[in-house]
Amino acid sequence: LAHLAEDADPDVRWEVARNRAATPAALALLAADPDPAVRWEVAQNPATPPAALAALAAASYYGGPAAVEALKALGGAVGW
Repeated sequence: LAHLAEDADPDVRWEVARNRAATPAALALLAADPDPAVRWEVAQNPATPPAALAALAAASYYGGPAAVEALKALGGAVGW
């Protein structure tokens, strides 16, 4: 799956982003994908590493700095 995270077709990257077997490295790469549908699937994937989730939250398309603080609070609550 890792090599498919760099595929030119956004539909392929979307499938990787939603796949629970995707590696944390692939999901971290896809967190910066230009396609918002791909980033959405990364955010929904339970295998996405916390740092990638924080990067998504920090980006303007996911709520900005306030969202980062909310993620930190949630991470502390669940033991990240």
